[in-house]
Amino acid sequence: MIHPGRKSSPDEIRLARMRERSGKYKVCKGDSLIGLAKRFGVSVESICRLNKIDKKRPLRLGEILFLPISQKKLQALLRKEKRKRLEALHKREALERNRRLQESRRLLQEASIGRFRHRIRVVATAYTSHYDQTDRTPFIAAWNNRIRPGMKIIAVSPDLIRKYGITNGTRVRISGLPGIYTVRDKMNPRLRNHIDIYMGLDRRRALRWGRRRVYLYW
Repeated sequence: MIHPGRKSSPDEIRLARMRERSGKYKVCKGDSLIGLAKRFGVSVESICRLNKIDKKRPLRLGEILFLPISQKKLQALLRKEKRKRLEALHKREALERNRRLQESRRLLQEASIGRFRHRIRVVATAYTSHYDQTDRTPFIAAWNNRIRPGMKIIAVSPDLIRKYGITNGTRVRISGLPGIYTVRDKMNPRLRNHIDIYMGLDRRRALRWGRRRVYLYW
């Protein structure tokens, strides 16, 4: 601090040296003395003393303040805040994308279900193309249909064929499962109100499915 014709006072020299070690911060919208103090871990009094301002005075947008921390530490804290804001923004965007995706899937499922006129609650199990779950021809289903892993097909109990006409080639939806399934197989005559969902060669997936009650749309 230069004053022509006189020496700087000890307080002025002390303040100048403190400012040399301080970081400079440009006031942004929404900033306040209390907010800056909490944000950078300093006291309101130290900011006021360093900048020769009253703590009741509102800050001006674009004003440059000296903060009682080094410029290096100040820049590191600002970079950390920016990184956190970006991470929070990306997280919100990811959540929003996931929400929109789930909503579109729900609407698509409702629209596809809406195309079917009938609904019935059935017991649903799962089966695979293994000898112990079918017969000696695990890749040939009823009505002489050839099947392969990856196909969306089901087997139905004979009573569903007789009562509702859910027979070979009928396209159906199953609540809780995406996509359209096609009836290509028949189950044991002793079963009633029952469907069996084909899961290729994935025995573990079939075991995880187990036995559930679902709605069948056709």
